[in-house]
Amino acid sequence: MQNNKIIRFCHSRLFCCLVFLGMSLIASVKIMQRSHVQQKMITMWMPLPDSMTEEDARITFEKLTDGFEELYPGYGIDLSVYSGDAYREALETRNSEFPIVWVDFAECPIQKMDLSELFQRLDLEHYITNFSEFHDSVPLSWNIPVVYSCDLQNRGKVIERASIPADAENADLNGFLEDPHDSIVSDSSRLAVIENNSLTSGAVCMIPITENNLFEVQYQDYCCINADSDSDSQKIAILWIGYLLSEQAQQILYAEHYGNFPLHKSALSQTFSQHQALSIIADLAAAREDFL
Repeated sequence: MQNNKIIRFCHSRLFCCLVFLGMSLIASVKIMQRSHVQQKMITMWMPLPDSMTEEDARITFEKLTDGFEELYPGYGIDLSVYSGDAYREALETRNSEFPIVWVDFAECPIQKMDLSELFQRLDLEHYITNFSEFHDSVPLSWNIPVVYSCDLQNRGKVIERASIPADAENADLNGFLEDPHDSIVSDSSRLAVIENNSLTSGAVCMIPITENNLFEVQYQDYCCINADSDSDSQKIAILWIGYLLSEQAQQILYAEHYGNFPLHKSALSQTFSQHQALSIIADLAAAREDFL
């Protein structure tokens, strides 16, 4: 049986505010027995990453699905990528069949499968987090809180949370992109948006927020599996998420673009080495004995 990958881009009628997602071979995941798993294609829905144009996303996700289908012949991924409000609208409606795998958000009505089996297969020494703290969803990436400032003298510095001006905490990102005069609290994943905006590119620096000289890890891109899907689909979904956590897939998703950071330690090191703008965060990470 041969599966042809399907990658669909679904658009909102509103302005596309790009949002997101996700990988080496499954060296870090123990392979499950697949002799009794029916060969089939499963569906996944996700939002479009902030760090990618639609064409970037198409190329990236084709690499991901190609890698998975090469590793697991006969198993395919029907991937739908949504921009803007179209993602929330798709997950909130019950007019169509829900996906097998999706990137979660709080109001999603789909029943989530317990992922203990997946977590037991992960070799935790390859990752910056202990997956045992999660139950029915698994993050693929992370970012940290930062301040974006037009005062370039702050480049290469950090700021303690207690020192952040109150007006920066309440500032709006869209307003900042139009007028970067005042500082704004956001997260490190927004760097790509800021650097690709004509008014802020080269005029804004990123200042990591710390508490007692440590930064906060904010996990992102939580993947879930539909608890109401059939057993074969769930088993393929576990393989797929395991692949998304592999070094190869994490590099494809996160090392090649600004955005969230990979959880896989080797992919994370590569991300830091490829992007000079992230050097301040790389230095903070290197200083944590429990991190890299």
